[in-house]
Amino acid sequence: MNFNLAGVNRGLIFLVHDSQTRDQALKHYGAKVDYIRTNLEALEETIQKKRDNMNYLINVMQAKLQAQTQATTKP
Repeated sequence: MNFNLAGVNRGLIFLVHDSQTRDQALKHYGAKVDYIRTNLEALEETIQKKRDNMNYLINVMQAKLQAQTQATTKP
C-alpha cells in the first residue's frame, strides 16, 4: 500500500492512499472534523446540563442541611 502526502491543513498532515486525490482527502478529513465538532458541541451541552443538575442538587442538600441545623439549635 502506497501513501502520499496530501497536504497540511491547520498543522495536520494528511496522508492518502495513491488512489485518492488531495481534494478527496481534504473533503474526507473535513467531514471527519465536522463530525467531531458536532459531537463535541453535543457533549459540551450534555456536560453543562449535568453540571446544572449537580448544582441544583447541591443547593437542595445545603438547604436541607441548613434547615436541620436550625431545627436542632432552636430551644
